[in-house]
Amino acid sequence: MIQDTNDRNRQHPLARAAEVFLFWIPVLVPLILLGQLGTQGLRPALVKADKLEEDERGLDEQLWKNELRGHELKAKFDALTDPIYRHRNELRLREKARAAQPSPEPEAVPARNS
Repeated sequence: MIQDTNDRNRQHPLARAAEVFLFWIPVLVPLILLGQLGTQGLRPALVKADKLEEDERGLDEQLWKNELRGHELKAKFDALTDPIYRHRNELRLREKARAAQPSPEPEAVPARNS
């Protein structure tokens, strides 16, 4: 009879294991994370952060170049839509064309027979 009462009060071994596991979860999770941090360290995260910073610098430089190119193109567009600029540019091109043309050679003067 004494054994009957003990059998009723005893828990199933799996139930007891689950209870112990649930009791220790708040301790095990931080230990696992600290173990991972201790074995691998922050090195992978720092390497990735450095790579991301390098990529950001490259993108910032590219953005700056594109903005500069945009300002140059806008200035050219504004100049080309200005009628005074177009007129002066046409005059300058005409002068260049005239200067590039060969000047007519003087005609050969026949030698006199004396």
